[in-house]
Amino acid sequence: SVLAHRSLLIDVAAAHFGKQLKDASQTSNQKEIVRLLRALEVIEKLRGSLEGGVQEALALEAGFLELVDIF
Repeated sequence: SVLAHRSLLIDVAAAHFGKQLKDASQTSNQKEIVRLLRALEVIEKLRGSLEGGVQEALALEAGFLELVDIF
């Protein structure tokens, strides 16, 4: 289903940023750690918005714009 695919995509994004965070923490790159933590917060906020019934297109646009702003 579309919802399952969307959920999987968000899970993959969270796992990606989580792995990068683990790598950054091993090198003590504080600037990168902060950016990755912010990215994970945005992903979780997006997940919550989608689960809370916010219009999908608006939630996705806002979430990805926030991610672009971080990086």
